[in-house]
Amino acid sequence: MLSDMRKAGALSGAHLAEPDAAFMTFGVGFLLLWQGDLEEARVQLEKSLAMTERTSDVVLRARCLCYLDVTALRRNDAEVVRATAPLALEAAETAHYPEYVAAAKAHMAWVAWQDGRAQDVLALASEALALWASTVVSYSWFWILGRTATA
Repeated sequence: MLSDMRKAGALSGAHLAEPDAAFMTFGVGFLLLWQGDLEEARVQLEKSLAMTERTSDVVLRARCLCYLDVTALRRNDAEVVRATAPLALEAAETAHYPEYVAAAKAHMAWVAWQDGRAQDVLALASEALALWASTVVSYSWFWILGRTATA
C-alpha cells in the first residue's frame, strides 16, 4: 500500500490540488506510522498538517494532529504528546469527530500517567472510553489506554 501511495503521489505530483495533496501526504504518513518508520511518518504528517492549515480542512487537521500524537506516543515522547494533545482535542472538537476527541483524551491520560497524576488518568481515560462507546470504531483505539496502564 505504501509503495502504491508513493507512486500515485509521484505520478500526480504537481497536478494535485493542495487538498488532495494534503490527503495523499497524510496517507503516506499514516502508513509509515503503522509500518514503524516513526521519523518519516512524523515528517509526512507535519507536511500534511501544514497543508491543512492553508486549506482549512478541519477533519484532516484533526487526523494529522491525532496521528502525530500516536507517533510521539509510540516514541515515548511525552513532551510532544503534552504539547500536541490539546491541539488535537481542539481540532477534533471543531471537526465534530468524537473518536478523535476520545483519542486526544486518551493521549492526555497517557501524559498524566507519565506525570504520576492518577486521578487525571482515571478521569481522562473514563471520558475517552465513554466517547468511544458512542462510536462505531471504538475498538481500534483501546490500545492507547492499554499502553497507559503498562507504561
